[in-house]
Amino acid sequence: MGKINLKQEKQFWEGTGGGGTGNNCSVGHSRYCIGSYGGEEEAYEGFIGKWKKGIGSATREMDWNRQTGRQSLLAREILGGQVDEYKWKGILSCVMYEALNGRSLKVMINQKQHILWDNRHWNRILSRGVNNYWADNSHGQAMLLGLACLIRALLGWDIDQMATRQATRALCGPVWDLVGIRLENPVTGEGSLSVKSQDQFLTLLKGETGGTDDQLTKLGFLSSIYYGLTSCCDTARHYDLTPLIRVSGYQMQQMGPCTIEGDSLQCGIHSKSGGSGSLNIWRTGIGTVLPEKSLDTSIGEGPKLKVDPSEEDEVKRIQRDSLQGSQLVQAWVAAQAQCQGGKRGGEDRCSRQVQEAVEQAKKKKDMPTGELERDRIKADKPPKPEQGARALRLPEQQGGETAQELNSQEHQDLKGPAAPNRVVAEGSIQKSEPEGKIQGRDLGDDVGDSREDDGNSQMKKVQTTASSSVGSGPIIGGIMGLILAVASVYGLYRIFRRRGRSRVEPPMQLSAGITRRVAYR
Repeated sequence: MGKINLKQEKQFWEGTGGGGTGNNCSVGHSRYCIGSYGGEEEAYEGFIGKWKKGIGSATREMDWNRQTGRQSLLAREILGGQVDEYKWKGILSCVMYEALNGRSLKVMINQKQHILWDNRHWNRILSRGVNNYWADNSHGQAMLLGLACLIRALLGWDIDQMATRQATRALCGPVWDLVGIRLENPVTGEGSLSVKSQDQFLTLLKGETGGTDDQLTKLGFLSSIYYGLTSCCDTARHYDLTPLIRVSGYQMQQMGPCTIEGDSLQCGIHSKSGGSGSLNIWRTGIGTVLPEKSLDTSIGEGPKLKVDPSEEDEVKRIQRDSLQGSQLVQAWVAAQAQCQGGKRGGEDRCSRQVQEAVEQAKKKKDMPTGELERDRIKADKPPKPEQGARALRLPEQQGGETAQELNSQEHQDLKGPAAPNRVVAEGSIQKSEPEGKIQGRDLGDDVGDSREDDGNSQMKKVQTTASSSVGSGPIIGGIMGLILAVASVYGLYRIFRRRGRSRVEPPMQLSAGITRRVAYR
């Protein structure tokens, strides 16, 4: 897809504007410094109330730092190619600011003027309160993440290139469902199901044939976002409402392009410009991201879509992000329960083991899915019964398995039954592993390059400890047996040597030349 860029005169949004960050920033002149809103908590009906209440939970699975940085999946799809995070943050800031400060919008329906968007709705949406610097406020962050999803949808997908990507759907599905425009199911036999004009479409939204004004408010909300996009960005393509419309059995014909002229949304022959940057209400060949079931009861559901193999890891990462915090706590608790040691040589081994277990849990969060699955299978695989003997006999000939791993398994066999199952960072249950294995391979392999030497030395230390633990019993027994054997030989030697001697000993030399014979009686 083509990319969008900040207009040259709007590129100041990429920087801090000399005012820095935080609530004292220069409003309207630097990224994320969008302005203070809200303060009066009120309940609102319809779409305004649903968006205000639901945008926080709709963006709950989205990591703020990731989706506003270089690794953002949305930024890659919207900007195209490598992500310039400052440009991306600038686009989000500028579009949000211009949408908030735009005019109320009107639209003509059957030659009558109707309010499409009352700009006071923004104050209602933001009535929970947000400070000048939106990046420091949870509601501000949720609004900007929701905006990123809306920009992605308005850029559209060609059907032959997949209606949507599964990873993008996993991120933005709840946001799209909140704002999706739904045509009411047509009554069989009443009028034509073909929608050919803007007036027909807007009439369906306004509710004269059974719809609700809420759908028209959604169109106004999206038109306000579109106004922000055209105020801030250049693009070589059209924007499309098509992905965010559920037709419910109607046969939609090509409608558009539309543009905002002053305070009015003008479409078709009334639009002054049909070129790049215009808004199509409906365009054939563009896929929708909305499910056919009711959005109020099926949030998160959608059409069965192909999964790009390159995005499978992203989907799984998104799905487990919400569990990350509890999993780190579980890893800490499990490590505390298994910890063996205390202080030795001035080092608190227990604290080190717990810290390494938590670090391992953090590392596994970003581990490629293939490696993570192999690691899980390897941990779940029961040890072969002959591995203990092989570890003591030929440690250097075990192929991919190290002597340390095999000795650790033998050590576990000597200790008796395995410890109870433990919870690990990825939310699965795995059997407890011997202490040597926890300290050595599994945790040592997951730390960074800066700790490689320490990991290797620790591995050698654990290997020696495990080996000595296994061999100490037989060695001590052998030594004791050898001592007893030597003592026995010496005793026999004394007995038989005495039998071979004469009972009369040679004279003993006494003092002053006196000799004396000694004999056994």
